[in-house]
Amino acid sequence: MTRLLNRSNVLCSWMVALLLTATAFSARADIVTGSLDYEHQGVTLSAYIAQPDGLTGPTPGVLIAHAWWGQGEYARHRARQLAELGYIAVVLDMYGKDVYTDDPNQAGQLAGAFYQDRDLFRARAAAGLEMLKQQPNVDPTRCAAIGYCFGGTTVLELAYDGAELAGIVSFHGSLMPPREGSDDAANVKAKVLIAHGQADPFYSNEQLLEVTNALQSAGQDVQTLTYSGAVHAFTDPGATGELEGAKYDRSADKRSWEHMKLFFEEVFSD
Repeated sequence: MTRLLNRSNVLCSWMVALLLTATAFSARADIVTGSLDYEHQGVTLSAYIAQPDGLTGPTPGVLIAHAWWGQGEYARHRARQLAELGYIAVVLDMYGKDVYTDDPNQAGQLAGAFYQDRDLFRARAAAGLEMLKQQPNVDPTRCAAIGYCFGGTTVLELAYDGAELAGIVSFHGSLMPPREGSDDAANVKAKVLIAHGQADPFYSNEQLLEVTNALQSAGQDVQTLTYSGAVHAFTDPGATGELEGAKYDRSADKRSWEHMKLFFEEVFSD
C-alpha cells in the first residue's frame, strides 16, 4: 500500500508540475507590435505600440516616455516587456518621426527645446497620452506612465499638468521641481514613484528631496526609491560608462522594475 501511495504522490506531483508549466507558458501571450502616426502642432510623430495578442476587454495602458536620444529600441523593448505583463504599452514620440541620435550634443539640443518651454513639454507629452487612451481595449481610467532620464522628466511634467493617470514612474529622471508660484504640485492626480540613483552626478539627492517635499506638501502620494551606488541611466544596458556618470547597474535595474510592477498592482487595483 505504501508503494502505491508513493507512486500516486509522484504522479500527482508530476501532473501539478505539468499544469504549472502550461500556466507559465500561457501567461506569456504572443505580443503584437506596430506604429501609430499622429501629429502635434504641425509635427508628425510616430508612437510604438506593444500589446498581448487576442485582447477582448478593457486593459490597463502604460505610456512610455523615451530618453533624450529619442524613441529607440531601448524604449520599445520596455514596451514589449510591459505587454508580456498583460498591459497595452505605447512609446510616445517627443521629437518627430524617425528623429533619433546617439550623439549627446544633439540629444541635448533636442531635449533642451522642451526644458526651455515647459508648456510645450506638457502639451507634446499629453498628445502621446491621448494616443494611448484612444487605442482599442485600453481602459482610459486605468492608465499609467513611465519614463527614463528625459522621459522621467516627461512623466513628471504630465503629472504637474494634471493628467488623468493612476500613477507615474520616473526612472533616473532629471528632477525638475514644480514651477515656482504655480499650482503644479496641487494639480497632480497620479500616485508618484521616483526611482533614483544615489550616486547620480547629474541630479542630486537634494534635488530629489526638493521634488518630493513639494509634492508631499501638496498632499500627494509620492514614493522615492534610492539605489545605493547607482549613477545615471542605471536601467540601460547600453550605458557603459562612456558618457561619464551614466552607467548600467544590473541590481538597480532589476529592483526598480520589480518595484514598478508592485506599484502598478496597487494603482490599477484602486
